[in-house]
Amino acid sequence: MHNLCAGRSWLRKALFPLLLIIAANPQLAAEQGAWRYSESFGQNTAWIEYSVVRTPQRVVVRSAADRVKEELEFVPGKGTLWWTKIGSHPGTNLHAQRTGDTIRITGTLKSAKVDKLLHIDSAPWYQILGPCIGDLLPQKMQSIEFWALDPDELAVHKMLAIRQAGERKEVHHVLIDTFKVHFAPMGIAGAFWGADFWFRISDSAYILSKMPDNGGLTETAIDW
Repeated sequence: MHNLCAGRSWLRKALFPLLLIIAANPQLAAEQGAWRYSESFGQNTAWIEYSVVRTPQRVVVRSAADRVKEELEFVPGKGTLWWTKIGSHPGTNLHAQRTGDTIRITGTLKSAKVDKLLHIDSAPWYQILGPCIGDLLPQKMQSIEFWALDPDELAVHKMLAIRQAGERKEVHHVLIDTFKVHFAPMGIAGAFWGADFWFRISDSAYILSKMPDNGGLTETAIDW
């Protein structure tokens, strides 16, 4: 999802490792703790770690891979409140904060100073895709529009998440009952680019994703 239709961009990094009040759906409370997952592109495989910490008022998601670290706070029913990213390029240290219908991003990108105000609407901001899907797209909802920030372009993109039919997927040689969510940019670009994520039915835990990437396919699988 960085550059949306281009590969190995912000959507790929949003995989770390991205919410419903837990009391309204107790099974979602199970998605708390620390995990690692493998991300494969062709013959290359990388390991990424992420953690989810929940309270009744907020969810904090952290991720780390190589020299890249991300962290955000998600307010149930409202979306991402703030997000930080260190790494991906030398001299990159970004912080984004939402206030009303604006996101202000500050810090440095490739050592260049950044201070930019981005205008959005009332739709939620969902930055790290994968973890905590139940808070973005509760079971009672079939689809939702949301905003995502591309840190390489310092731009926001309107996205659409659509819940699709359940299916049984094999992950690390284990068959798991899942439901699928399709992510795509709003507008005509959505006809040409999209990513599929699978979540375990029992607790909405993120287990697998596939997305187009530089003419190939990046596949990400949680290592439980």
